[in-house]
Amino acid sequence: MLIFFILIFIHSLLNIIKWNEDKNKKLIEKMWQEYEPYIRKLCNFKLKSLPYYIDDCIQDVFLDLSDALNSGKQIEYPKAWLSKVANNKIKDIYAQAKKESENKTIRFPVPLIERINNAIKNQNVSFSAFVIQACEYALNELDNEK
Repeated sequence: MLIFFILIFIHSLLNIIKWNEDKNKKLIEKMWQEYEPYIRKLCNFKLKSLPYYIDDCIQDVFLDLSDALNSGKQIEYPKAWLSKVANNKIKDIYAQAKKESENKTIRFPVPLIERINNAIKNQNVSFSAFVIQACEYALNELDNEK
């Protein structure tokens, strides 16, 4: 008989957990709809020089939101909370990027700069990202010729 009550108790706990997860899922979807455009603008602005990290940053912010809500955290001011998490993620991205890259000064001929700027206009890509991609392509082509 005791086992029966224990099983009922466990079943009730599992239902409560499932109910909380469903409730949190709806809340996360609501917050995504409401705050994702703002977080995207924040990440776009602060990660201009590292545009390939923008989507990862946004995803990580909302994963942290999911983890926080599922652990029972009450978030009183969601926009402020999401902004703080995004800013911390952005700092982490820049810290990691510093380890993966190095600043070099290169002098480009003005006509080449103009051609590159025309090529990337309205393409949602930075000058640096374009040059990096072009260099990687050229190096890969050199490797293929060997």
